[in-house]
Amino acid sequence: HKHQQRTTTTTTTTTTTTKRQPTMLLRRILLLLLLYVSATYAVSVDVLALECAEERVRDGDMYLGSSDLEMGIDPSRGEQLIGCRFEIDVPAAANVTSALITFEVDELDSAEDLTVDITVSGDGAEPFSEAGGDISFREAVGGADPISWTPQNSTAVGAEVTTPDVSRLVAAAVSEGTWSGTGVVIFKFRLTAGNGVRIYESDAPRLVVTYSQGSDNERLRRVEELVLQMAEEQHEAVEEADRLRGVIGALGRQSIMSQFDKETQVWS
Repeated sequence: HKHQQRTTTTTTTTTTTTKRQPTMLLRRILLLLLLYVSATYAVSVDVLALECAEERVRDGDMYLGSSDLEMGIDPSRGEQLIGCRFEIDVPAAANVTSALITFEVDELDSAEDLTVDITVSGDGAEPFSEAGGDISFREAVGGADPISWTPQNSTAVGAEVTTPDVSRLVAAAVSEGTWSGTGVVIFKFRLTAGNGVRIYESDAPRLVVTYSQGSDNERLRRVEELVLQMAEEQHEAVEEADRLRGVIGALGRQSIMSQFDKETQVWS
């Protein structure tokens, strides 16, 4: 019989594996970082005054330890400057968004109006003393213009009276070069108009400061630092993956050769 020659055609399919680049991963992580750092995380600091004191304007005579504060015109002492010391924990890089001082009414005051200027001093580390003018001599923060306040007439003992937002003053204090993150500031209340008086508890003034960490420029700088760090780490990870791939490949070939030797010994 005539034998037909059978021809077998073998088709070899070559699969090319393309190394995945970390571009998409970087984009996703960067997006998450941008969402994270652009969000505003508010932190509130709520503190009672360490102490308050009164200074008679005409001669600087200090009155310490009073049970109440006569803001404006004290019937027995005349015009007074009020000072209150607050210890606050606010980072130097903080973006101060709100700051309010609340007083508690001690006595119903006169119906006359009065207006005071609120200023801030960063020189509050030392307690008030009986040295003449110890409130007025505390140096004001540079570039922090006063904030005007016309306290409302009190209607009930124990009622709370709140100042306008003084965040601009707090921001100026924590932006000074000597600010370390925690410090004592002094808020001063000086009469600028009117003949009235407002009488508040001396141990109850409360300061509430709200801030977010870092300015916009600092956030952007932080993003750049994180992205560069992440890119470097990703590059190192890719190099390590290539190295491990080579090791695994070598181990794989060795395993195949070892198995081939075993099969050869069986059939020989």
